[in-house]
Amino acid sequence: MTSLEMETSDINSVQTHTPKEDVDDAVFLSWKDLWVTVRDGRHGSRSILQGLTAYAQPGELLAIMGPSGCGKSTLLDALAGRLNSNTIQAGEVLINGHKQALAYGTTDLEQGMSDATPTEEVINTLIQSYTSSETYQEVRKKVAEINKEKSFVNMYRDIGYYRLRLFVYVGLAFGLATIYYDLGSSYGSIQARGSLLMFISTFLTFMAIGGFPSFVEEMKPFLLVISLIPGAIAYYLTGLQKGFDHFLCFASIIFASMILVESVMMVVASIVPNFLMGIIAGAGIQGLMILGGGFFRLPNDLPKPFWKYPLYYIAFHKYAYQGMFKNEFEGLKLQSNQAAGGIPRMINGEEILRDMASGNGLFQMG
Repeated sequence: MTSLEMETSDINSVQTHTPKEDVDDAVFLSWKDLWVTVRDGRHGSRSILQGLTAYAQPGELLAIMGPSGCGKSTLLDALAGRLNSNTIQAGEVLINGHKQALAYGTTDLEQGMSDATPTEEVINTLIQSYTSSETYQEVRKKVAEINKEKSFVNMYRDIGYYRLRLFVYVGLAFGLATIYYDLGSSYGSIQARGSLLMFISTFLTFMAIGGFPSFVEEMKPFLLVISLIPGAIAYYLTGLQKGFDHFLCFASIIFASMILVESVMMVVASIVPNFLMGIIAGAGIQGLMILGGGFFRLPNDLPKPFWKYPLYYIAFHKYAYQGMFKNEFEGLKLQSNQAAGGIPRMINGEEILRDMASGNGLFQMG
């Protein structure tokens, strides 16, 4: 394939809609049977462009593509009237149907033109004209729409972001359901309920860091599905407190926690552009919050610098734990480990919460 054939086959244009009122002032550029020949001392001459015919219309973005050496720069120099003295040009270059030189044109941004407008001034004029046009605003809006739509499509098609993650959450929910199946109302169920709620508040929300490349507004429906479906499996099969209002509170806490994790990952993504480093940084932040949330180490036992002040109050796990425990134990009656006359004494969930709030318990705010 010759350079001419490659050059002509790789010229493409994209319509960008020129306003009708600007048509009269627009410039129509065309070239017909354009030849460019360069003198070669040893071999006489060599044709770079051979009989090239094409056009560029107002309101179009013209892309000239091809491999190195096929004649792209030579074509632009010929249209701009900037060919070197050792080249010979033949054919017609027409502006609005008439033979005349372009007011400006350059293919080398580092050089100015001695007999025309300086390159830097030309570039600044073009930039100002384009950025102040309606076309520029339409292009920016369209690009934003395309990027958002493309991101959503990619997320939808990527099994790692939707289907697989949902399967993993459902699998974990069934795992919790089998381990903590039908907790009952025995005294031992108090610790089991606390462990179950802690795991859900911590590790199920921890997995939300997988949404690192996504947009939060795109993840909301997906996170809501995760909060409801796996949440219902883990809630009802384990026998947590009955009542649809309690389940809604339970699912809302999971949803809010996941939204918060996704938001943190968006902040991390804006600082750490690398995907792997972003996941590592997000996991590290989550780990620190989990450690300082008041469960693994009770609040008053936390070292005051950093861990107690300010991490304990910043970590969302602190509030998730408290919300989960209050939602579960308020109004609940469980058996005590003490019996009167061979009959186990019943204790209220409020008593359990008071014990957690007193001394150095989980709910201690001091």
